Parts: sequence; structure tokens; C-alpha cells
Amino acid sequence: MAGLRRGDLAVLAVASAALPALAWLAPHLLDLRTAALLLVAAALPSVLGGDERTGFTRTARTAFGLLWIPLALTGLVTLGDTAVAVGLAVALGDVGAWCGGTALGRRGPLARPLSPLSPNKTWAGVLGAAAATGALLAVLGAFSPLLWAAVVGGCVLGDLVESMVKRESGVKDAGSWLPGFGGLLDRIDSLLVALLLAMVMT
Repeated sequence: MAGLRRGDLAVLAVASAALPALAWLAPHLLDLRTAALLLVAAALPSVLGGDERTGFTRTARTAFGLLWIPLALTGLVTLGDTAVAVGLAVALGDVGAWCGGTALGRRGPLARPLSPLSPNKTWAGVLGAAAATGALLAVLGAFSPLLWAAVVGGCVLGDLVESMVKRESGVKDAGSWLPGFGGLLDRIDSLLVALLLAMVMT
């Protein structure tokens, strides 16, 4: 799949700054009207540029990026102190997943990969992430079943979503798929998904 162009990246950059600011200053405006404007913004660079060959693909990728990055970043505002707990839990969840995969994921049913997208992500790693995140949320006094599920879901799905995008794009480094954002995405892919899930589930 063709990479995003400057216009698409500009839409992502502006939205990444504007949506969290909107969530802070006028949260009541974050509704279906905002979603409609984001969809129009995703299409503008391709439509105005007359891109007949890859325009729809670029629009779809930009729209996905708008959901994945700017919308997730609004969670840093709307979730308040919970966003801090989510961030800490996701960070520890990565450690727990590694420990669980190392200790339990060498053989047996727990060694089965979650998805062909990332053979190293096993059910043992999920158990490790679940244990680590649940314990930390409890220590922080932020534990609830739904928030825990959101954090574990972010730990699991974040890496898989980025792996899917990179494979579809034919790149190994997210920075090649999304210049300026890719290196950062490698660090916060799980956090972004966890924030999205936490906003919906809590």
C-alpha cells in the first residue's frame, strides 16, 4: 500500500494537536459532528490533489490514523488521573508480557501465538500482562474490571495493530510508514489502543 503523503501527514499532525485541545477547552463539541469533520479532513488531500490511483487508499489510511492517534490522545485529557494509571499499567504490562512469555510460553497451549501477525505474541504473554496490569491498577487504587480489560486489550492489540499496518505497508519500521510519527508509535502503540478502550469502557 502506498505511503501517506505530506497533505495526509499534515492532517494527522493538525488533528493530533487540535483534538486534545478541543477535549480540554470544549469537550461538548466532541461528538458526531467532529467525527464527520475528521472524515472530510481525511479525504481532502486526495480529493484536492486529484489522486485517482491511490486516493481512496490514502483516505482510508488517514481516517484510520485519525482514530488511532489524535482521538486516542484526547484520552489524556478526558480520562484525567485515570490516564496516568493507564500509562503506567501499559508500561508494566509490556514487562509482564515478556516475563509471562519467557516463563510459560515455551511449550504447551500457552505457547500458541495470538495471531500470525506477530508469532512472538503468545497466550502466556497475555497472562503475564494481565497479572502485571491488574496488580498495578490495584496498588494505584484504580482497579475496575472494565479498566483492567481496556489496559490488557491495549497491551495485546496495540502491537498487533501496528504489525498489521506495517505488514500491509510492506515496511519493517513504523517510521517508514508514517515519517515523523513512526518511531514514536513503536513506543506508544499499546498505550493508544488502551486509551481508546478506556474512553469507551469506563
